[in-house]
Amino acid sequence: MNLIEVLMAALLVSLSAGSSLRIWSLIAMGVTQEERRQLLADRLEGELAALEASLRLQSRQSLQPPPCGNSAATLQTLLSSRPSAEGVERRLTLLPADDGLLLELAIDGLPLRRQRLLLPAALGLCQSPSAATGSAPAPQIHG
Repeated sequence: MNLIEVLMAALLVSLSAGSSLRIWSLIAMGVTQEERRQLLADRLEGELAALEASLRLQSRQSLQPPPCGNSAATLQTLLSSRPSAEGVERRLTLLPADDGLLLELAIDGLPLRRQRLLLPAALGLCQSPSAATGSAPAPQIHG
């Protein structure tokens, strides 16, 4: 083999090794980004779980929950007073007819979002007027 053939073979080997290292680097970067995204998603889920747990604890501490008339607005005020986790953006949207609240959590600057529909009656934060008086509506028999 002459010198030019040896140089060409060395050049081809170094180019293929460089390309292989670049591909491995891209794969490692993709895996790292996916792990980071998963950690952020877990962080959002943890924030949602913590908020729901605190709301359920609040409902257990109340001896007699108030009527459900204005409870979604009260729930909104309650959630607004709680600090959100660092880097987590929280948005609360009151649903029409004041029967629930849409909670949206997002990581600042990323398209990763979690939504949860919160109904005060389902969380035990209020009760219907018939449950408050202890009487249920009389069943109707159609004959």
